[in-house]
Amino acid sequence: GKEGGLYHVGKLADATDANLASSGGMPSNEVYQLLGHALALESTTNQALTAYSYSQAAIEAVASPYAEGEFTVRDEDGNEIVDEMKDVKMFGRLLQGLREIGFTRTAELDVLVEKGLTGFQEFMANPPKREDSFTVSRAKRDEEDEKIMAILDAEIAKDEAKKKAEEEAIKKGEIEVIAQQWAIKEYSLQSIGGDVDPSVTEMDFIKSVWDQALVEAENTYDYINSPEYKKKQERTAKDAVGSENKLFWNGMDPLLRKKREKMVEKVKKQYMDLLSEEELEAIILSE
Repeated sequence: GKEGGLYHVGKLADATDANLASSGGMPSNEVYQLLGHALALESTTNQALTAYSYSQAAIEAVASPYAEGEFTVRDEDGNEIVDEMKDVKMFGRLLQGLREIGFTRTAELDVLVEKGLTGFQEFMANPPKREDSFTVSRAKRDEEDEKIMAILDAEIAKDEAKKKAEEEAIKKGEIEVIAQQWAIKEYSLQSIGGDVDPSVTEMDFIKSVWDQALVEAENTYDYINSPEYKKKQERTAKDAVGSENKLFWNGMDPLLRKKREKMVEKVKKQYMDLLSEEELEAIILSE
């Protein structure tokens, strides 16, 4: 409206605050301007419109806050008094907002007729989430990061599968070596014991017991890779420290122990009356 004036424009059904209209009506030039703008809009087609200027009291009320929260007005009994000017205040804020963002009079009229105060109230109650450039940029960056992470995860999974396949191949080879050794040993033992027909070759025997050899080899493989076996090896290594100066020690090879026991027995018989225990030990260690 003109400087200092405030007009209501909208659908006739939305004129809920017509009681706040000025008794003097609207200037004719304003009426003709509104009519001209309305004829240019599709939203005004087949619409019953109304327009009126607000009273001076309503114009003054627009500058004050809504009578809510800390600005609530109460009667003598402490009851909240309804803000009869709330719609006018909201209408004024709607117009102010439209003009601050650069709407023309025609664009203002289009919003007032199409959406009206009801649309503005709904907008204020449920404002859309503002997606600024930072949010868009971050979402795009997050999407790119997810793609990169997916590629990396796929590469890691591929590498892990390759590594696992290589480890399985190494394990299979080691088990087959152990199985071969077990089968050869069994062939030797059973041949000495007369349990193998002389016509059976070593290769034929290995083929005949190969499944059993694999089972035995896998058990052996699991054992030599177990924590129990590792601890045993550590104890043996610890007991063997300084063994070059000892005849016997814990964990020494059974065949070596048996050999030295026979040597001790033989030397004792030969030099019992001539040498001390220390001298006998020195002789045996020198062998």
